[in-house]
Amino acid sequence: MADLKNNLFYYATKELSQDAFICWLCSYALEDADITDKELVKCAHNLVCEFLERGIEKDIDHDKAILKEVKRQIDNIDVLLTVEYIGKIYKIIVEDKVHSSEHDDQLRRYKEKLSEDNYDVIGIYFKTGFQSNMAEVNKAGYKLFNRNDILSLLEKCNSNNDILKAYRDYWNDFENLAKSYRIIPVSEWPDWQPVNGFYDEMQSILEENGCWAGYGYVSNPAGGFWGLWYGMDEIFKIDSFEAELYLQVESSWNYDLSKYDNRICLKLKNRMEDKRDDRIWKLRDILIEKQSDYGFEKPARFRSGQHMTIGIYNAQFNDYKEFVKVILASVEQLKGLFRVSNSEMNVQ
Repeated sequence: MADLKNNLFYYATKELSQDAFICWLCSYALEDADITDKELVKCAHNLVCEFLERGIEKDIDHDKAILKEVKRQIDNIDVLLTVEYIGKIYKIIVEDKVHSSEHDDQLRRYKEKLSEDNYDVIGIYFKTGFQSNMAEVNKAGYKLFNRNDILSLLEKCNSNNDILKAYRDYWNDFENLAKSYRIIPVSEWPDWQPVNGFYDEMQSILEENGCWAGYGYVSNPAGGFWGLWYGMDEIFKIDSFEAELYLQVESSWNYDLSKYDNRICLKLKNRMEDKRDDRIWKLRDILIEKQSDYGFEKPARFRSGQHMTIGIYNAQFNDYKEFVKVILASVEQLKGLFRVSNSEMNVQ
């Protein structure tokens, strides 16, 4: 990867810095902007038009889109653009996220606040880092504008502006690192970006195979890990008893060996309101007894809790393609283990 030690955005990694970049770039599309750098002006105008097109969900005449105003941190909105297009005024909310995600119903509140003034409101979710779940973004009616979208736009810009080039270089390097899981052996993944790059692709593959899936960072007293959780809604239901069986990849950094340790865990979730229901322990014992027939081994120790690790999938993988196959195979083993355990639990 490139050496970015002298790159501004190597140090300016927070969302406030990215807010400033978005405002700075869009400002070159204003009517009274400095037009000395015509490529920068073109790039800024194209960005504003892309936001507008996503919001109204159709192609527009770029020559008729006029950026009237750029504001930052107005009523907690990261970036607010005012655009005139064919006699209409549009307010474009740009909710900027790097590594965090939406919270506290903020997306809906921002749109409702502006809609009270009878504006045509467009919500853009500008996301440069990773995010597994976009359900709340979609529910709020925001359109995703991700890392690949901004890089694609900037790659077409021939400006020599140092700020624009620094931003583009930083996120290009981030993207290359994120994709490096495809060419670097799993045991040599150098940082969290290839782990998340793999998880992001794996989530899509699992969903295409009928699974639910998600990923993110899990903190714990042992130091935390990057996790990919997935399953097939394997729910044990007996009268008032409910428990769930699913799988979880855990990638934790080994400080002694300077590498990630990866394991696939068999997880049992207690879905009972009364967590003291003894049937959860009966089910756990059945699963432990049966799991070796399906490729799972006992963990070094058992811990109680709502989410319990009861088995470790016994499989080897060197590259990401093998890792994909192992994860998909673990789903089939999970189905088999669920069927036999569910049958035995229901008999008892």
